[in-house]
Amino acid sequence: MNTQKKDSSNEKEVGDMVLTKPINKIEIIKNDNTKKFIHEFNKNKVSTEFLSSCKKAADLFGKQK
Repeated sequence: MNTQKKDSSNEKEVGDMVLTKPINKIEIIKNDNTKKFIHEFNKNKVSTEFLSSCKKAADLFGKQK
């Protein structure tokens, strides 16, 4: 079995496969920024108007299956 270690510490090549470690990041929000974060999060949620626009575009251009 041909095993080679790549330059990246998150990747390892084993034969024809490349194995990678998952990158798990959690955003830490300080108490001072909580209200701002919630406001920005809610502002960026998908609205019903946007979903309606997407449906109209899908009808116009045809749905791909």
